[in-house]
Amino acid sequence: MTTGRYQVEAVVLTVRNWGEADRLVRVFSKEHGLITAIAYGARRPRSQLAGGLQPFVQAQLALLAGKQVEAVKGCEMIHSFQGLREDLNRMAYTGFLAELITELCPERQAEPEIYEWLLRVLRVMEERNPRLVTLAASWQLFALAGLEPACEVCQKCGKELVWPAVFDMAAGGVVCRQCHDSSSEEKLFSEGAAELLQRFLHLQWEQMEGFLVSREALLMLEALLLSYVDHHIERPLRSTAFIRQVAALGNS
Repeated sequence: MTTGRYQVEAVVLTVRNWGEADRLVRVFSKEHGLITAIAYGARRPRSQLAGGLQPFVQAQLALLAGKQVEAVKGCEMIHSFQGLREDLNRMAYTGFLAELITELCPERQAEPEIYEWLLRVLRVMEERNPRLVTLAASWQLFALAGLEPACEVCQKCGKELVWPAVFDMAAGGVVCRQCHDSSSEEKLFSEGAAELLQRFLHLQWEQMEGFLVSREALLMLEALLLSYVDHHIERPLRSTAFIRQVAALGNS
């Protein structure tokens, strides 16, 4: 357990107002994983903390350990990722990914691999289609959290799959139609969606290349992701409503 004052390198995931002039932040740090902290006076005009405590900023933070939450005593910005906040669409999708991290990663458990992965994803999110980036990144995050879906063979009988097959939440992946239990939570799954899922899971963010995505496979993986979130987190993420609102504005 950390005591006293200490330094962390972190990405700010969420920020909300607290009290009259404070901010409550959740950050994902390289050294200690997920941390909740209060920045006292951060909403005051002359606060030196305000600029760095914005969603998706990467910063070096000085924290003071507390009984329940830490206190932010200093903030030095490393990278602003400003493009993610200036574009409403990118902000909505990045917010979904940030919320997913807070649900899948335990408080104060160091996850250096996920931290470095997050920085790579945020860099790509500023430049590429945020919808595709978020879909690929969300599946990768589940895999990093030990919840990778299995879709190479039937998860019940072990035999080679004949497509279309069924995605069975309870089985943790795809099952053949002969094995599926009609009483379990299931989704019809195509070979194209399975191939796209595998491509997303093994995507290298440092060497991104363009590739074609079929609308059918994309929509199937998006619908499956939301069901996967509901199954493992047991509730919809709040950010999904924001994504729908942004999409509605774009179509209006």
